[in-house]
Amino acid sequence: MTAIDIRFAAKCERIHQKAVEHWQDGKSVEVWKNECGILCITYESGRWWHYKQEGDGSIVWW
Repeated sequence: MTAIDIRFAAKCERIHQKAVEHWQDGKSVEVWKNECGILCITYESGRWWHYKQEGDGSIVWW
């Protein structure tokens, strides 16, 4: 299992929530890395996203 950088996860969550006009998914409830080592965060709504940092420092999610 790959270690999770909690500070990076918190940064991803914060940037994602700021990018959405009306965040409705609540707080994070689970943080993990998938089999490819990609950070994933599940929120109270049950929805989850993958997160990564691009070469220019920007955070993307899908």
